[in-house]
Parts: sequence; structure tokens; C-alpha cells
Amino acid sequence: SGILCRECLVKELQLTHGRADSRLQCTVCKQKYEVQTEFTFNCSKDCASLCGSFLIHCGLKEEQYLLDSVGGRVGFFLVILGINTWIFSTSLLFAFPPNGCPIELYYMVSIFDFAVGVSTIWFILKCRYLSPLFLSMMYFVRFVYLLLGWTTNLCNIYVYHDHDADHISILSYFLLFSFTAAMIMMVCWIVDFRAQYTKYRKEHGKLILAKNDIKIEIDNIVQNNEADSF
Repeated sequence: SGILCRECLVKELQLTHGRADSRLQCTVCKQKYEVQTEFTFNCSKDCASLCGSFLIHCGLKEEQYLLDSVGGRVGFFLVILGINTWIFSTSLLFAFPPNGCPIELYYMVSIFDFAVGVSTIWFILKCRYLSPLFLSMMYFVRFVYLLLGWTTNLCNIYVYHDHDADHISILSYFLLFSFTAAMIMMVCWIVDFRAQYTKYRKEHGKLILAKNDIKIEIDNIVQNNEADSF
């Protein structure tokens, strides 16, 4: 087999890096190159670049054009606002005494909360990291609020819904689901943020080939590849 010179190897990497899957492999034999990315985060240099221009904070992962229009932005904002309003409203529900309200009403609210929560999780799986980060905080705040209310009588939750009324099963559900939803959404935003950060490291670090320790700036590969596309 032949040996590529450095210039040809750079062009080879430019060709394979520009593909949809970005797999670094030989264009002839399809053998994948064994490479590693070397990257050192510089706060003064990378914070503005990463947070300002590289990261995609909001919107959907596969349909980013949703936020390109005013209607899309307003619709997305109203969906997030509606979910937060529901979380906040269900939290306030326990700060007031039942006042003769039948327990069936609380069960109905629990069913609606479960339906809204499952739909929210399904929606959040498709969103960028900022939406699940914010909603996970809201669900976790509701969990802590109800936990403190049940254990320390914060906002009279224990007196109203445990001592004076038999709402233990309702409180148990809201505690369990709030914590579960918060953890699921926390994982969602961490996974998306990590994926975007990994892509940033790859495109702004140094590519190291394992065999002969040739270092090539990935950022140059991206720029050259974009220039070749015109």
C-alpha cells in the first residue's frame, strides 16, 4: 500500500470531515482513522465563542427553522409558558385548604398533571438544552416545596392535606412525579449540552492521529471545507 504525504492526508481529512456523519476514514478502503481530539478550554477565548455563536440554546433539535419566524417563536414561548403556568398552579393548589372540595377533584387534577407531564417529557426530548434545564428546575422546585410542606408544614400543607384531610396518596403522587420529571429533564439538558460541547471541542481543538502523531487544527479543516463548497 502507498503512503500519503502530509498535504494529501490533510485533504483526505477535509473530505471525510465534511460529510454528514463526519467520520474520518480513508476514501478508498473506508478504514476509519484512529484519532483523538486535543482541546484545552480557555475561558477568555472560548466562553464568548461557545455561548455566543456556537451553542443552540432554544428550539427543536431537528427542526431549527421553527424559530426563524415570529409565529414560531411566539408559539414556542406560549408552550413553555403554559407548562410553567400549570406547574406553578398545581403547586399553589396545596397552599389552600380543601374547603369541602371532594377528593375526586384532586384525583382529577392528578390525572391531568400526569397527562401534561408525560406530554412535556415527550416534547422536551426534542428540544435544545435550555428548555429542559428551565423545566427541570421548575419541577424540582415543586418537589422541594411539597416535601417541605409535608414534613415541616410549609404553607400549612401538612395541616390542610394530611392532618385535616386524607390526601396522602395525592401528595405522594405529586412528590414522586415531580422528582421523576425533574431527573428526566435534567438528563435531557445534560445530554444535549454535552453533545454540542463535544462538537465544539472537535471543531476547535487539534486532531491527533494515533500512528504518527500528526497534529492538524480541526478549525482549519472546517474553514477550508466551507470555502471549497462555494
